[in-house]
Amino acid sequence: MIQSSSGRTISLIITSYKQLHFLRDALASATAQTVPFSQIIVVEDGSGDETIPFLKEWAGMHDNAEIVFHDQNRGRSPARNNGLSHATGDYVAFLDGDDLLQPNACETFHALINEHAPDVLLYNMTYVQTDGDGVKPATPKNRMFSKGQGDGPSFPRHMNPPDEGDVARLFWSHPTAWQKLHRLEFLKDFSAQFQGPIYEDISWHFETLFRARAISYITDQLVQYRLHDKSALSASSENHMHIFDQYERIAKFIDGETPASQGLVASFRRFRFVHLSFVGVKTERLPEHLRQAYAQKVLAVPNLTAFDLGEEDHEVLRQLQILAGQTP
Repeated sequence: MIQSSSGRTISLIITSYKQLHFLRDALASATAQTVPFSQIIVVEDGSGDETIPFLKEWAGMHDNAEIVFHDQNRGRSPARNNGLSHATGDYVAFLDGDDLLQPNACETFHALINEHAPDVLLYNMTYVQTDGDGVKPATPKNRMFSKGQGDGPSFPRHMNPPDEGDVARLFWSHPTAWQKLHRLEFLKDFSAQFQGPIYEDISWHFETLFRARAISYITDQLVQYRLHDKSALSASSENHMHIFDQYERIAKFIDGETPASQGLVASFRRFRFVHLSFVGVKTERLPEHLRQAYAQKVLAVPNLTAFDLGEEDHEVLRQLQILAGQTP
């Protein structure tokens, strides 16, 4: 394993399924770092195509590479969990096989963990579009679900420990696992695992933030999220109904052995309402025949609107009621 001059090591887990045309670029971005990753784990999730010989050849050219082959497709959650079981670094990051890292990502990670040693480091991303001619910049978007919570000099960058307000603001920043660097022992302390076929990042996001005792947050755009028509979140599919499973997991967790404060619970409920309504009302992710059933399931979520609703929230609620066939 490659080790940094600081003695700390970072493992990168890349998962891929039938996306060799993207994976080549993802791997190139992982190996072109100004400071190398200690370990690059690629989980090939049962593609059964030319990806296998390519990865075998690629691994032979990189001393820090480890390939995990699945004999059949298991899905992204099992793939990431398997990769996590092979990680040996002090810290671990994730990258989807169709995305890219900026060349200074690992160098930035090392600088932050050497100075602050957080349980979780959140970082920024940018969108790019893919077409037949390669990659081109998309309309700039600084972060997913930001709502401005991370903007401005008043937002703390290093929280040890984070207070309730810090955590509530971070709910809205970088919910994906590939926008976080994690201390591996922190994850092992609560046997962290991804669950579900889709939206698995959401329950991971909330549980890691609830549990972390030291959090760092930076605005550096270290990942390029590539938009394409085969993305799991972009494709119209009944799989989007699994979003409810993820939010049920979070609700059970925050009401569990160490219940969250009322303020944090209210912040979570507002995020949940915005996200659920976004998927159902503002996107075309759901097949037409499922849209009414989805809206009905949203409205049946316990404590759906148990937070201070704003004017925009009331309008979204009205749209959900209409979609569900109910009278607003």
